[in-house]
Amino acid sequence: MSNQAPRIELHVDLDRRLGRLAHGLLDPKQFAKAAKNAVSRALKFGKTKTVREIAARYTLPQKEIRKLVWTRMRLTTGYLTSSSLGPPLDKFQHKPRRRYSELKRKPRVGVQVRILKGGAFNAIAGTFMEQGSRGNLHLRRRDVYPGGQRGDIQVRMGPSMGGAFHVLANKIKPEVMRHLNRRMMHNIRHELKRYRR
Repeated sequence: MSNQAPRIELHVDLDRRLGRLAHGLLDPKQFAKAAKNAVSRALKFGKTKTVREIAARYTLPQKEIRKLVWTRMRLTTGYLTSSSLGPPLDKFQHKPRRRYSELKRKPRVGVQVRILKGGAFNAIAGTFMEQGSRGNLHLRRRDVYPGGQRGDIQVRMGPSMGGAFHVLANKIKPEVMRHLNRRMMHNIRHELKRYRR
C-alpha cells in the first residue's frame, strides 16, 4: 500500500462545444485567467465540503481539520490533499480536560478519548494532560536509560485522517467538478462581456 497522501485532482474539463467557443472568443490570457479562478473557487468549495464531512464523523473541531486538508495549484490544475499524519489526541473529545498538575484527585486510568461521534470513550493507560509544544496529551515512558534516568514524556498523536479523506475523495469529486465547470462557464461569460466593451 502506498504511503503517498490521497488527493483529488481538479482540472478544467469543458465539453467540446463550450471549449471551442471559449478558445474561439477568448485570447489565451483571458482563458487562463478564467480557468485559474474557476479552479481556485472549486478548491475552496472542495475543502469546505471535506472539512464538514469529516467533522460530522469525528469529534475533531473544524479548525483542526482545516490544518490537515491542503490545497495546491499549478497553472490551471488544482489539488486537494490531506496530511498523512494525525492530529494530537488532545484535539479530540477527551476527559479530564484539566492539566494533571491541577487535579487534586489524580485519575488512575489515564485520559479517556472519544474519536468518533457517538462512540465510546477509551482510556489510554499512562496518559495525562499537561502543556506541551506539540500537544497536551502525554504518555509517560517506562524506559530507564543508563545512569537510572527515566525516559522523557512522549506526545501522543491521533489517527490519520487519510483513510476518511480517501473515501470522501471519491464521494465529493463529482460535485466539486460540477462546481468547477459552473464557475468556468460564469467566468467565460464575464470575460466575454469585458471583451465586447
